[in-house]
Amino acid sequence: MPYILESDRPLFDEDIKLVLKDDTATRKTLVEQGVDINAIGRLTEKIRNNGDLNYVISKIVWTLFLRNKRYAEADELMNDLDEVYDLLLHGGVHSNSLVFGLYYLCHKSVCKRTAGTVSCIKMEFYRRLVAPYEDTAIERNGDII
Repeated sequence: MPYILESDRPLFDEDIKLVLKDDTATRKTLVEQGVDINAIGRLTEKIRNNGDLNYVISKIVWTLFLRNKRYAEADELMNDLDEVYDLLLHGGVHSNSLVFGLYYLCHKSVCKRTAGTVSCIKMEFYRRLVAPYEDTAIERNGDII
């Protein structure tokens, strides 16, 4: 989880809301209609370190998931994070506007090791969302190790 103070979060929250467009936008909406690139640009100017970058991307990803709590959407968001990671390491062409927005945040920020930050975001998303389900399945079905 991002390690920034609660008092620092309002610096980013208004622009994050603009990136997410409104209270009903979903991943699909942002993929089809695009993200607010001006808000993304303002966020890149405010990001001071990897903790800030982690907070911004985590907030976007978690907000999109929590709006409808579909596990299929969680999988798509994980794939989007994978794609951002690959773009940061190898370049290439993005597949949708949400990926472009997240990539742009990383690429234009002052942070170093942004691919590592994206990897950590994905691991945290997995840990908080999927791991509890797996623990329940182990208890119910027995562990294999």
